[in-house]
Amino acid sequence: MNIKIMIVMLVLILTACTNTQTAPIYCNDWDQENIEQGGIYIRGELLVAFNEEVTQQQAEEVLASYMQIEIDHSSGNRPIYVIKVPEGKELEWICTLKEEETIKNVELSYEDELES
Repeated sequence: MNIKIMIVMLVLILTACTNTQTAPIYCNDWDQENIEQGGIYIRGELLVAFNEEVTQQQAEEVLASYMQIEIDHSSGNRPIYVIKVPEGKELEWICTLKEEETIKNVELSYEDELES
């Protein structure tokens, strides 16, 4: 086989491999639907709600067990925690946190939710 043809084929193969983009992985329909409809979420921020029997101390211990999470603030008697995660990793963190038995719900923090 001609060396020029081999080089062109190699370049095409390498280009095809490096140009692949993976689709985001959603762990809930709510976020997928909102993002696809143009919902604007706050980068690096999630909302987390715990099951009713979980105390505030237990909730904060669960969140503290993840080294990359920072509790920004919480509100209400049954607090909804606003947590900081690495930007661009929000969907991954949703999937990770949904595995926690004590967590009732975790979702992206949308800009319009904070305006209400």
